[in-house]
Amino acid sequence: MGFTNVKNLKRTTKVLVIGPTGVGKTFQGLQLEGPIAVYDGEDGTRAFGEIFDFDVDPFDTIEELNRKIKEEFLGDPETCAKYYTVLVDGLTVAWHASLRELEDEDGTIKFSDQAKLKGPGRSSATA
Repeated sequence: MGFTNVKNLKRTTKVLVIGPTGVGKTFQGLQLEGPIAVYDGEDGTRAFGEIFDFDVDPFDTIEELNRKIKEEFLGDPETCAKYYTVLVDGLTVAWHASLRELEDEDGTIKFSDQAKLKGPGRSSATA
């Protein structure tokens, strides 16, 4: 490849923001450079629709989010190139729903069933 002047390289940033509800994670994320795409797992971005310009795609489970990211976003070069910033908002609710699917009647998850958990970027494990 050789050397390339740094001014000719596209800037990329990856940020993970974790914190309690109401501290401004989504608000701050929506202020990043756009166009912005938001995967919304809690319908929490609706309140920001009058303030910011962004596209939203709801999801209910981690499995659904995983599929949407892989197939509809990364699998479509036009969609992937369209957005400069991508937010995933409300991951906790979807993660808890995924956990409940594996819980026994007493609320525990067997160690052997933990491999069945699916997260973004992780394919389904086989039993």
